[in-house]
Amino acid sequence: QLMAAASQEEFLGMVKSYNARRGFGFIACEQAVVKFGRDVYISKAEAMVVCNPELSAAAKAPRVPGEKQRPTLAEEDLVSFRLRLSADGHPQAESIRCIRKFCGSV
Repeated sequence: QLMAAASQEEFLGMVKSYNARRGFGFIACEQAVVKFGRDVYISKAEAMVVCNPELSAAAKAPRVPGEKQRPTLAEEDLVSFRLRLSADGHPQAESIRCIRKFCGSV
């Protein structure tokens, strides 16, 4: 089943890796692994338009001298997103939103 357009289904995951210099990364998402057998790719274009970037750990990192644009994602950020399949059938994230992590006891 190929999804040319983004799915309407929302997925939850955690940024597994993100390389701000190269501009791409991967989201660990159990739903995606069950469905597609792999982690979800984050393109540079999608990473630059993350909703709620102030909730990302990247927003708290010190600015690097000469940095043109601040990264909007960091490893271990909790995110919600929609999926689109690449031409090869690999899952790619779209409409990424950072989600606030809660700390403490319940």
